[in-house]
Amino acid sequence: MDFPRSSRYRRHRRGALRLAPAIVLLGTVALVAGGGYWWWNGSRDDDQIRAVVKPVVKSDFILTVTERGELESAENVEIRCEVKSKNTTGTAILRLAEEGKWVEEGDFLVEFDSSALRDERTQQQILVNTAKAVMIESRNLYETAVISETEYIEGTFKQEKQLIEGEIFVAEENLRRAQEYYQYSQQLAAKGYVTQLQLEADRFAVENARKVLETAQTKLEVLERFTREKMIKQLESTIVSTEAKSKADENSYNLEQAKLDEINLQIEKCVVTAPTKGQIKYAHDYEGRGDAEFIVEEGAVCRELQPVIHLPNPNRMQADLKINESMIEMIREGMPATVRLVGLKDAILPGRVTKINQYSEPPSWRSGGVREYTVFVELDGTTSRLKTGMTAEVTIECQRISEALQVPVQALYAHGRDFYCIVTTERGPEARRVKIGATNDKFTVILEGLGEDEPVTVNPRDFVEVVDLPPLTVADMQQVVNRSPEPPSVLREGEGSDLPGDATPAMVVQQLLSEFDADRDGKLALQDLPEDRRVRFTQADSNGDELFDREEMLSALTETLGDSTVPSNPGAGG
Repeated sequence: MDFPRSSRYRRHRRGALRLAPAIVLLGTVALVAGGGYWWWNGSRDDDQIRAVVKPVVKSDFILTVTERGELESAENVEIRCEVKSKNTTGTAILRLAEEGKWVEEGDFLVEFDSSALRDERTQQQILVNTAKAVMIESRNLYETAVISETEYIEGTFKQEKQLIEGEIFVAEENLRRAQEYYQYSQQLAAKGYVTQLQLEADRFAVENARKVLETAQTKLEVLERFTREKMIKQLESTIVSTEAKSKADENSYNLEQAKLDEINLQIEKCVVTAPTKGQIKYAHDYEGRGDAEFIVEEGAVCRELQPVIHLPNPNRMQADLKINESMIEMIREGMPATVRLVGLKDAILPGRVTKINQYSEPPSWRSGGVREYTVFVELDGTTSRLKTGMTAEVTIECQRISEALQVPVQALYAHGRDFYCIVTTERGPEARRVKIGATNDKFTVILEGLGEDEPVTVNPRDFVEVVDLPPLTVADMQQVVNRSPEPPSVLREGEGSDLPGDATPAMVVQQLLSEFDADRDGKLALQDLPEDRRVRFTQADSNGDELFDREEMLSALTETLGDSTVPSNPGAGG
């Protein structure tokens, strides 16, 4: 629909000349904005305006996030190299089962080089044998010390005591006899039959017998009070020391035996069998650079706990996505998703978000410092053609509004703090202030201001000068200039749009990529663009590869306009 430049337009221009204080700021913004829009749309006929009309539709509004990821199993058995590296760089792979082969529990998977471990086992076996001999000798000494104590207490001591008691018994008997003989000698001496010398000899015999008895009694007392205690202390000390040495030697033997057992276990781990059934997938690691990359093959050296083989469960598959930090807050666990497999054009499966990592992935040299979060989407269905590692395009449904009034995002025009749509009526174009809701990359939800089937133009900037819009104050214009240079591509539930009416060159480039970059590689191909835009883009192709990356477009636009604001909807219009 074409609309001529009206007399009201001419009166509007004459009235604008009277806005002396605000016209400098307004003129600067309008000049830069017009230059940017001209760069995108080219020159147009000044005599008439062609309206590109779209009706306000009422349908389900869906806010989605689409990213590509890698298909993997939600139940993935990981086979790692459990052979300890010790002071070496790792353990070499000798044999491998074929990748893609289906295996049952107990089937062969991988064999690692065990030659060094077998040599170590021989040396360790010698140490174990030596430690065992020392342990046996120490144990025998301890047991001998225990027997010696029992022998003394229950044998030697009793034997010595009985001998001394026998001596005491004999001494007592000798003393009694000597005393009786001495008494008899005294009687004979009184009658004159025994001389005084014989009587003295009998008395000496009594004293001698008494001394022998006292000696035997002292000997028994020393045996019971001192010798027994001393011998028991010595024997107990020997028991304690031999017991400690026996335990120490036993511990040394156990340590050497444990080392031998560990070596035998490591040799057993050199041959790995399948813990469960599954399909073999090599655990290649391409994330490193240079020598840090790991390719699973015979002869490759694996470090300790290096993943070697994955046994995925094909009945439970999930997609592993990397979501930009600007959109991660919109995604919640349990949200429905649609998974399209790039290699299988007809394979589209439903899924749901099962896990969102709480922390971002470490930035790599390829990411340029962009923070991303890993999101896992588990597939509700499966097919025999699914394989781990396949590229999956996942669309997560973040918000759904039933029977919502919607207009194309190009139909919105930001004027100060408000948004307007240009409605075509029988009287001509009419500016209608609207209240907007959620926005995706194509449509915006209209909360107030429009009705179903009302025709709105998707090139509203062409009608700014022919419709009645409330005048902007200097504060309004300053608010437009100071708006954030990064408009959100999608909005969260319950939030309104904050898409500025005027944007920087970087914002224009971002919107161009969002609208035309189908494969999300950050570049636009010439054939992806409308024919009326290709000439202007050819001028921006500085390296002549017919691919226009962000830097080329930004450089061309900045050179034309400077680092100022330009229209934020360069795709609007014819």
